[in-house]
Amino acid sequence: MLRRLPPLNALKAFEAAARHESFTRAAEELCVTQGAVSHQVKALEVELGIKLFNRERQRLVITGAGRDYLTVVRDALDRIAVGTERLMQRQSSGVLTVSTSPDFAAKWLVHRLGRFSESHPEIDLRISATMHHVDFAREDVDLAVRHGDGNWPGHDVIRLSPEQLFAVCSPKLLVGRHRLVRPSDVVKFPLLHLDDRKAWTRWLEVAGVADAEPSQGRC
Repeated sequence: MLRRLPPLNALKAFEAAARHESFTRAAEELCVTQGAVSHQVKALEVELGIKLFNRERQRLVITGAGRDYLTVVRDALDRIAVGTERLMQRQSSGVLTVSTSPDFAAKWLVHRLGRFSESHPEIDLRISATMHHVDFAREDVDLAVRHGDGNWPGHDVIRLSPEQLFAVCSPKLLVGRHRLVRPSDVVKFPLLHLDDRKAWTRWLEVAGVADAEPSQGRC
């Protein structure tokens, strides 16, 4: 989606002028001429089709619409400033923050942290064990490890390993008159899953039981 954004210099001029209530003091802060600030603000008003200031003799009075827009612009500029500062600090500090699921961190990653630290003592590695969707623009995270098909638009995705699906059961289901003998026998029992039954459907298709309907089950 193409964003419609006014020029950054015009937004900076508007924010400074609104804060100081003066084109002159805004110009001093931005190290430009008073005429340049006035021109930037006027151009912004023309582009938006909205009057942002009322010019009253020696005073500059922001309009109601200008005050509403100032809230948005100030928040956006603050976010850019904070994000820039975090990025620069991260580049200079050698901090690497990895977000991953608690299971992956505990069962796979934690056993390899010692070797990584020995090989890269200059890197301050920090682990964030969480399952939520990471917003890289707002969170102090460098990379995330997640389970899925890798179809995440707007992100650079690298496949770490393939997924191997296999069925497991209680040993009690392998003995007795009603024991499991053929793959199709599993549909007689509740099939446990986490989120949905797509994994079971794929397994049954590979096992040649494509027409069977898995029983409900969840864990």
